Amino acid sequence: MTLQRQEPSATSHHLERRATLIAAAAAAIADRGFEGVRLRDVAAECGVTTGMLQHYFSSRDELLVAAFEQAALDQVAGWRQAIAAEPGSGARLNVLLGKMVEEFSSPMTCVIWTELCATAARRTELRPLVSHVFEEWHLIIREVVDAAVSAGVIRPSLPIDDAIGILVAAFDGYELDLASSSGSATAESASRQIMHLANVLFPTAEVDRHQS
Repeated sequence: MTLQRQEPSATSHHLERRATLIAAAAAAIADRGFEGVRLRDVAAECGVTTGMLQHYFSSRDELLVAAFEQAALDQVAGWRQAIAAEPGSGARLNVLLGKMVEEFSSPMTCVIWTELCATAARRTELRPLVSHVFEEWHLIIREVVDAAVSAGVIRPSLPIDDAIGILVAAFDGYELDLASSSGSATAESASRQIMHLANVLFPTAEVDRHQS
């Protein structure tokens, strides 16, 4: 079988248009919820016809799942890029925590994650994605913590998996709280409390004690 070579410009245009549609779908999910998004709304936002949109995504659900997947990929990639830029084992934990709490200042990020979890409760096909995100959170934090422990920078106050589980649960809970706007937490207070919690779980961690 002979594969036909696509022109780079056409491929680039296709990928850019697809990314634009996914970004618009993510914004629509944050604004209307999974069940409230219609293809024609996303198409109108991007200035294309519904038929053109369906050239990229055969159904509404395919588009919205792609938006969830892209949001998850971007988040995990952002965490990894942040720690990759920091050579010090101890400082990497501080950098990672800073990257995590940075999300509290993005209502859209919090809402999309919360909407993904809520939708996965009804749609089983999304549950592997939620599980994957939690696994990646644990894995990234574990890698950073293990390196800091090996370097003698931190001494966890609990078994490492338990400490990480508590940190992840708190992070997840604050994202839900901020997404719903129903609790007393603000981005600033949630960030500060996560940093305090990290100090308790990882007593000698180089976390920013002046986080406001």
